[in-house]
Amino acid sequence: MILPPLNALRAFEACATIGTFRGAADRLNVTPSAISHQIRQLEALLGVPLFERSTRQVRLTAAGEGYLPSVREALRLIEAATARLTRRVDLRRLTVSAAPSHAMGWLMPRIPRFQLAHPGIELRLDMSTDWVDLRVTDVDVALRYSASGHFPGLIAHHLFDEVIVPVCRPDLLVDSGSGPEVLLGLPLVEVSYRSGQWSHWFQAAGVEGPMPDPGLVVDYDTVAVEAALDGLGVALVPRPLVTRQVAMGRLRIPFPVRLEGVHSACHLVYPAERREDPDIASFYTWLKGELAREE
Repeated sequence: MILPPLNALRAFEACATIGTFRGAADRLNVTPSAISHQIRQLEALLGVPLFERSTRQVRLTAAGEGYLPSVREALRLIEAATARLTRRVDLRRLTVSAAPSHAMGWLMPRIPRFQLAHPGIELRLDMSTDWVDLRVTDVDVALRYSASGHFPGLIAHHLFDEVIVPVCRPDLLVDSGSGPEVLLGLPLVEVSYRSGQWSHWFQAAGVEGPMPDPGLVVDYDTVAVEAALDGLGVALVPRPLVTRQVAMGRLRIPFPVRLEGVHSACHLVYPAERREDPDIASFYTWLKGELAREE
């Protein structure tokens, strides 16, 4: 019987979810080299490559795609069984589903404030791009994007409209007196599912002329933010994902031009039969408070 090391399986699942060794390392509180070693160890044990590596991110191979669902379910079963044995009787759990980019970039850094305000609620993040059915899973609430805000059978609270802004490291664009056209001469980072969005931004900024091709295309917003932090170019990303970095001076928004409602708005959704759930109400109130802090 082949039983891979648990840490290697956790590293594999984290890399598959987030798309980078660095992001997986941050999630698991280890170094990127440790993640790389665990993945190599797992691949050697299985005898097949699980990822295709590139400079900025990793992609699952066909073997990795087939392996991931079983690993994810096994880890979830182990976690659930452990929780049943160790959870305090007085501690309530609230499971929140969110896309990895939003969970890692916006929600997770703010969780300590939720824990301080609500010590009796254990918050669990289900980071996945899968559209789970909240009526038949153990997920309590979800952060979902939608243009219409219509979610059949669910209550939906509008949180914020999608706002896309350019960000870069402060030392990448020193001349603050230049106009938006200065970005035409800088490397641009684009997220693949928003292909062509830089053209829309330059049009909104009143910049005419041929648009340059992006210097770097990535699959996730979080990877685009990392690329900007590393000085690899100017990235177009959702504003909430960079609030902390901008406030800390690690990133800057060089020009106020922004794209609004490009895709949709973010909503908090949950089953209609749980409209009176006090823990969901507490989480929603806390979310509104966090958004008010940013405003």
